[in-house]
Amino acid sequence: MGELLRSNTIIFVLVVVAIFLILSVKMYRESGNVSHSILGLLLLSIIISLALGINYVAALTGGQDGIAIENKIAYLIIGEQGCSLELFRLYFHTALISNVIFLLIYIASLFMKKGSTGGRIREIKF
Repeated sequence: MGELLRSNTIIFVLVVVAIFLILSVKMYRESGNVSHSILGLLLLSIIISLALGINYVAALTGGQDGIAIENKIAYLIIGEQGCSLELFRLYFHTALISNVIFLLIYIASLFMKKGSTGGRIREIKF
């Protein structure tokens, strides 16, 4: 699996995570609620998953004379490395797992609120 991941994919993920962290800190300082930036990351993750899913399904159905990358988002992530069904499946499944993780983080962030003293986070009790 290590050879399947490329350096530009790692850079892409690091940039997305850095943007997420910057937005999270900014949103938390402004409103005390970090769920808005997490929602943005979740939506971006869903868009990426859709692009990778379209690419994987197109490769499965064999609409072209071989396996090719179908859209620009998938190309940004996968690049020009050796295209294969296994590679497309790996990226698509990884994107789906990240969607579930971001969804769980988003749900947890909805229950978090900035405390009134000291900027600490406290849990909302039902």
